[in-house]
Amino acid sequence: MNAAALARQPSKLATSYTRRFKTLVKWDSRTDLWFAFVPVPVLGPISVCAASRDEAIESIKKAIRSYVDRTAADGCRVPPESYEEVLDVEVPLKGHIT
Repeated sequence: MNAAALARQPSKLATSYTRRFKTLVKWDSRTDLWFAFVPVPVLGPISVCAASRDEAIESIKKAIRSYVDRTAADGCRVPPESYEEVLDVEVPLKGHIT
């Protein structure tokens, strides 16, 4: 393969890319804080809290970037994306206080 053909080949090491992480964002009325939570296999969950929803989202993005950077620096790979589904499941309960 000549140099021109090699130059057209995509690099195996991307310098920048976007990845989606499932994130739960939740308001906690007891603490008056927003929480953001990402279940990441291998390291365990990543979570942050903030005074506003937007702050929580920005903080979780920074925490994810930090996790990915640490993982790469340790020579580990970021866990692959996987299929997940979050459902609201209704369960009828008898004799319980609502």
